[in-house]
Amino acid sequence: FAYLRSRGLSDKTISDLRIGRTNDGRLSIPYMKNGYVAYYCTRHLPGGAYPESKYRKQKKDDYCEHVVWGLDTLNRGGDTLVIAEGAFDAISFYQENYPVISAITGFFSHDQLPTVVSIAKKFKRVFIVYDDDSATSNAGQKFTQRMSEILTRNRIPFIVGTVPQPYHDVSEYYAAGGNLDYIIQHAQDGLL
Repeated sequence: FAYLRSRGLSDKTISDLRIGRTNDGRLSIPYMKNGYVAYYCTRHLPGGAYPESKYRKQKKDDYCEHVVWGLDTLNRGGDTLVIAEGAFDAISFYQENYPVISAITGFFSHDQLPTVVSIAKKFKRVFIVYDDDSATSNAGQKFTQRMSEILTRNRIPFIVGTVPQPYHDVSEYYAAGGNLDYIIQHAQDGLL
């Protein structure tokens, strides 16, 4: 798991989250509910299968429930809920003991949004931070806009974080020794 360690993740975090490698060389990321794996996705790793797909989702069947990633972090202390974009961003906040949820594979599904809103209403505020994709797709800004609209519509106070330059995302910043508290402390108030 040298690759995961290079992303700033500890052996304990890797073990606790049950992160593994699939037979075709992709990273397996479980979504936990009540201490059990309810769903999983895979993420492309260098040399792994399906390099054209960064993420691949588990096929839906009677044996899985596509829950929001991070449900098992909601009992951690604190009045701020983190909503992170990708797997490594979310796992970085997990490792630093924040209550954190994520869609992991892009944006929350239509079926997941009521759960996200319900969770967010239990916190004093929500912190959202997405990747700086301005040089490519602007996907991070689009996700920020969508999440901001949902939080505003539901009258949930939120703040928006920015990843310090020259880093592209939270996990890059974190792996380089960046302090996640810094991003939260320097976040801007969202519209409400």
